[in-house]
Amino acid sequence: MQRWADSMRSGLSALAATLAVAALSAPAPAAATIYMSTSGGGSCHAASAGATTVRYTNTFAENVGTTDQYVVCALTNWDVGQDINDIDKAQAPVQLRVFIGSGAYAGTATCAAQMSGWYGTGVHVAASASRNLVLSAGSGGSVVYYAADLPRTWEYDTLVLNCRLPRGFKLGSIDRWEPEPRSGQAWTP
Repeated sequence: MQRWADSMRSGLSALAATLAVAALSAPAPAAATIYMSTSGGGSCHAASAGATTVRYTNTFAENVGTTDQYVVCALTNWDVGQDINDIDKAQAPVQLRVFIGSGAYAGTATCAAQMSGWYGTGVHVAASASRNLVLSAGSGGSVVYYAADLPRTWEYDTLVLNCRLPRGFKLGSIDRWEPEPRSGQAWTP
């Protein structure tokens, strides 16, 4: 019986050692991709002060005028530390997708996405990219930006959008996918 107990203890010790080594050499968990969505009606405003030809709802901003209108959209940003120069944290969005509908008229919407900020000494522009979307009447589509289009150079660079909407066009959902700032920090369970 003693021999059996010694054998079991020896086997359990070996198993515990193997598990400890495996845990130490396990790969780090993969970083998560964070999905965020907002509406053109809640995040955007007319670029011209006092403009009355842009109508806002819970889900979209609509040009109700007879000429092209510009809207500016500010998208929520987050930070994960105090060092604005920490390049490890300054990652580009994986994807930004802006949904646009044409309504009763055909036309071309143009959106310029910009990674930028104003820090008290002037405007800093890390990147800017423009896209056109040609739509027939009664149709919809999206403009898409990728990481290579909008790199961040500082952690606090803010993603903004400026869109020209022809008459009757609506700017709807603005969806984006962001990389987790650092694996295991903030959102990884």
